[in-house]
Amino acid sequence: MNRRNFLQTGAAAATAAGLGLRPAPAAAGYYELTFFYMQNGPQVSRLETWLRASAMPLFARHGVGPVGVFKVAIGEHTPHVLMVIDMSDPAAFARGWQGVQADPAWAEGMARLEQDGPAFDRNESRLLRATPYAAPLAASPEGARPGIFEYRLYHAPTERQLARLHERFAGPEIPLFHKHGIRPILYGETVYGPDRPSLVYLTPFESLAAREAAWAGFRADPEWTRVSAASVQQHGEIVGYIHRAVYEPTPYSQIL
Repeated sequence: MNRRNFLQTGAAAATAAGLGLRPAPAAAGYYELTFFYMQNGPQVSRLETWLRASAMPLFARHGVGPVGVFKVAIGEHTPHVLMVIDMSDPAAFARGWQGVQADPAWAEGMARLEQDGPAFDRNESRLLRATPYAAPLAASPEGARPGIFEYRLYHAPTERQLARLHERFAGPEIPLFHKHGIRPILYGETVYGPDRPSLVYLTPFESLAAREAAWAGFRADPEWTRVSAASVQQHGEIVGYIHRAVYEPTPYSQIL
């Protein structure tokens, strides 16, 4: 993807009629996730400088967001940065993105970003449609303490199996999550991007220790053992594989 146009995928995705997207839940919407994969060295600081000093102020100026920016702490490819853009209203997002592109500061920032060569090796975007059980994504309140975020992608081999996965989450699984302190801030189904069909969710934790304790409690819960066994008995294995990564929010992220 051309670096100057990497976010145009979002504007195109925001045109629901153009992609034939079915409506998202009114309270939620869509999310765009972009992964910037870099080499060790100056690419990291150059990309972060551009995000902090140029991209994020422009997004705020033109009403794009909230936007979360996260650096990978544990994952398959380091270094990389994950940017999450809320698109609750696709039409409003498209207007905001058009404003960003038309702003002279955008071209100036891109020129600075690329003046010493590529600021990243490649980027990968996915569009998520919020699930019916997803709450609206919001910026973190003033004074929020940054922690860590765990990214999980559950790939279902077929659309039928993905539907069963949604049923399990919307039924017994999320209450069990909450019981053990696992409270994702978004749940989304992949509309475009790799690993389709799939469910993606992003969960904040105070620390790695808190994450480990929460998942240990969940896995040891007899109710989860019962729910999991019943799901397999009724539908077989509905998750083919899982991708996981742990991120730290940047100081300029609107989501901490």
